[in-house]
Amino acid sequence: MPVGHKLFETHPIILTVMSGEINFQDVRSYCAVIDNYLRQHKLSKVYWIVDAWNITFSRDTIIQTAEATKNALPGSGGDPRVVPLVIMPQERYAYVEDELKNRHFTLQYPLFHTIHDAYSFALFLSENTH
Repeated sequence: MPVGHKLFETHPIILTVMSGEINFQDVRSYCAVIDNYLRQHKLSKVYWIVDAWNITFSRDTIIQTAEATKNALPGSGGDPRVVPLVIMPQERYAYVEDELKNRHFTLQYPLFHTIHDAYSFALFLSENTH
């Protein structure tokens, strides 16, 4: 499961590009990277662009990720310091949304089709929400 993280120096934006099969241990390690970044830079918020267009995952991984999100795992989408901006086909993301709804998790995250769209949105938010 190849993964890469890009940290932007001038804005609180992190880009994570994933591909291949993703399991819950992978998700936990990505969240740890985000949490560490927030702590090291003493940030109160980060926009996390997650390019998950080319990944596959099991139903068990979705369920565990939804639980971790609901329980506010540090660095996850449930962490109030993190604004996740997901890049994923809608039909695949629907499974994730359903599991979050099953756990009465009411936050909804924007879904994007390209890194450019997600980055432009994150840039707009980071420059206009201080």
